[in-house]
Amino acid sequence: MISLVLAMVWNRRGQAVTLALLAMLAVASAVAAPAYLIAAERAVAAGQIATAPTSELTLVARRTSDSLQEPSRSVGIKFPDVGRVLLLGLSGFTFYHSAEVPTVGLLPTRDVPTRFVFRQDLCAHLQLTAGRCLAGEGDVLIGEKTAQQRDLTPGDTFSLTAARSNGLARPPVWDPDGAPKKLTVAGIYRPTEPTSAYWGLHGYFVSGDGIGPGEPVFTTAGTLDTMQRTTTAMAIDGIAQPGTLDVDRLDQLRADMLRLDATAAELEDSLQFDSGIPHLLDRIDEGHAAARHLVPVLAVPLVLLACFTIYLTVGYGAEGRQSELAVVALRGARWWTRWWLATGESLVAVLAGAVAGCLAGQLLVNGVAAALFPGVGSAPAFTSLRYAPVAAAAALVAAVAAQRRQLISPVTRLLRRTPPADRRRLAAAEAVVVVLAIAAGSQYFLSAEPLVGVGLFAPALIVLALGLIAARLLLPLVNRYAVGALGRGRLGVALAGLQLSRRPGAGRLFALLVASVAVAGYAACTVDTAARGRDVEAWGGARPPGGGGGPRR
Repeated sequence: MISLVLAMVWNRRGQAVTLALLAMLAVASAVAAPAYLIAAERAVAAGQIATAPTSELTLVARRTSDSLQEPSRSVGIKFPDVGRVLLLGLSGFTFYHSAEVPTVGLLPTRDVPTRFVFRQDLCAHLQLTAGRCLAGEGDVLIGEKTAQQRDLTPGDTFSLTAARSNGLARPPVWDPDGAPKKLTVAGIYRPTEPTSAYWGLHGYFVSGDGIGPGEPVFTTAGTLDTMQRTTTAMAIDGIAQPGTLDVDRLDQLRADMLRLDATAAELEDSLQFDSGIPHLLDRIDEGHAAARHLVPVLAVPLVLLACFTIYLTVGYGAEGRQSELAVVALRGARWWTRWWLATGESLVAVLAGAVAGCLAGQLLVNGVAAALFPGVGSAPAFTSLRYAPVAAAAALVAAVAAQRRQLISPVTRLLRRTPPADRRRLAAAEAVVVVLAIAAGSQYFLSAEPLVGVGLFAPALIVLALGLIAARLLLPLVNRYAVGALGRGRLGVALAGLQLSRRPGAGRLFALLVASVAVAGYAACTVDTAARGRDVEAWGGARPPGGGGGPRR
């Protein structure tokens, strides 16, 4: 029996190839949707990471001490041990210690304090325009503008005194509080990359009214250790190394952030942990959620369209083989033999196309991802095949349903050349599709919620209903036009119109054509809307250059 079915496939290989291609389209769409979703999620994560600000690439543990609470005003700087334990257990981060004391004595005004700062590995991130880097106790680096205003050069000395804010004065001022510290200008600096991640979230070089000139005085840890201080803000900054914020490490990074939050909540109140990385991860999750809603909406109409085409193709082929099936039934073949000979040819072609579709869908996504998301990759996974059995089963059901009349009809009906009209059942099926499309479309239009569950089928049902309604409306119009053309003596047009309007499968073919065009138009509109939405989001709701307004959101 198998060899007989294979011989039938070979003798009608054109039809078999057509069915295999249609089945491949259905399964490839079902495979490509989750595969493309993986690639899109990786692209979303890579794009968000590449454009993330410094605040979302760093983490910091802070602790502020006040001399009023210390046994000695010159007690040494002690970075929080719990902070080191909290942060240094993370992999993929470079950590820098820093400490800062507000001072007065360098600027001519006491409206704002001079930031007296120690930061680890400082000289590697500054350009010295004069002098040398920090070497010993008492050495400091000052900014170019400050050096010009105060007429200071390397080797000069000046004094700084720790300060405390006097909130009773109007406007508030910073009063000296402690013994002055004599300092020597070792060098004059210029920041090479003031916005780089190394500087963390401290805003050392931000200037303005009420802030200061944006040129802190940098020194060594030993200098701060021997100075009488008021408040000392200590911090351990974690800077993500290249590859740490990678699309393949997001799950591990999210777990680390949750662990840090839980640990920090159990620590003393004086230690504060802060990071913008969770905000970056949340934004990536929002992009992933949007992709999970959009991609299946495009895949479902393609699968249904392919199954509808398989139904029509197999149905027309079965009508052409009715005489063969009548002979099989006439000889009294058992029911399973009759079913196998009737459906085996179509099922073999559909199964072959389904297997090819599993590979074609992934290869298609690989090519698209390489073109649209260079350097990100599509990360093939077996999870991309989870909907392939569903699409293959739908194609098989469509193939069997198309031959239902040939499978259950008696010999006398199979021998008829003109198939009996089944208009009631067809009209009922079309009515069900239209009602479902109206219900799903109305629910989506009236609801503010995104497409979920059965709502994902709303676009597919609307497209199919549109094709069926168009076919129902067109054929009577074609028949009326043909009759009018016959009355005007246009015999060729009249015969063509009458042949089209009275052919049993013309309505289904036209519905297929309308559905195909609607799916293509829907996909094009979706892509264009998504592109315009990204433009609007990138420009913060403003109209992008070139006059393209995009949708308002």
